Amino acid sequence: MVSYNQNKNTLEVNISVPGICELYDYQKGLLGILGEIQINDCDELLKENLKSVYKLLGHLLLDSNFLKQHESLLQEYKALIVQSVDGKVQGS
Repeated sequence: MVSYNQNKNTLEVNISVPGICELYDYQKGLLGILGEIQINDCDELLKENLKSVYKLLGHLLLDSNFLKQHESLLQEYKALIVQSVDGKVQGS
């Protein structure tokens, strides 16, 4: 959903997700696709589009301050990372 914040004079994009697993899937999916692209082989237009996608991805990443404020999400996020390293992400 897109809304306009009159106080900040900005557009805000709100993406509702049922849990941290779905957010993690979005992050992992974007990184997986971006990891397949050979940037040196891209034309300038595609490179500019890639910059936009990386910028969008930056907005989806959870920062440490957010996770510290929401301890239960931090524990769930850590478990997802451990499962991913083990090669068996569940709940996705």
